[in-house]
This record gives sequence, C-alpha cells and structure tokens, in this order.
Amino acid sequence: MHGSVGRHTRARAEHLATVGQGLEKRLLVARKTVAGQVYDGRAEEQLVRKKEEVDARSAGLRRRLRDREQWLERLEGVAGLREAVEEMSRIKGEISRVKEEVGRLERG
Repeated sequence: MHGSVGRHTRARAEHLATVGQGLEKRLLVARKTVAGQVYDGRAEEQLVRKKEEVDARSAGLRRRLRDREQWLERLEGVAGLREAVEEMSRIKGEISRVKEEVGRLERG
C-alpha cells in the first residue's frame, strides 16, 4: 500500500503539471489572438498618426512658450527704459531747479 500511495501522488502531480502547461499554452494562444485583433496594422497607423499630432502640438506649444518668454523679456526691457526715462526727467527737473537757485544766489 505504501508504494501505491506514492505512485498515485506522483502520477497526480505529473497530471496536474501537464494540465497546467496545457492551460498556460491555451492562455498564450488566446492572448496572441486578442492582441492580434486589437493591435493590427490599422491600429498601429492610427497610433503613429496620433504620436505625430502630439509631437507637432508639443513643438507648437514649446515655440509659443519661447515666443512668450522673449516677449516678456522685451517687455521687461521696455519697463526698464521707461524707468530710465522717468529718472532722466527727474534729473533734468532737478538740474533746472539747481540752475535757478544758482542764478538767484549769483544775483542776490
């Protein structure tokens, strides 16, 4: 009886291993079948087109960002010029006030 239980257990294990391998192969075939149905040449073409669209849009957005950054730099430069002009105007006003005072002091 001892030997028959061991043989039975071993035979059962080998049988289950064989069944497992068969199921694995059936799943692989099913996976490839489904993948072939979902991912065919047409789907690949659509994916390539979509990638090109996304790349083109991304490049356009990067270009717009670069343009906006340059515009901001120019705007900051204009603001700096405006401040310089205002400072020069203040200085000219101060110079004219100093000249008037110097003239009064020389006359008086």
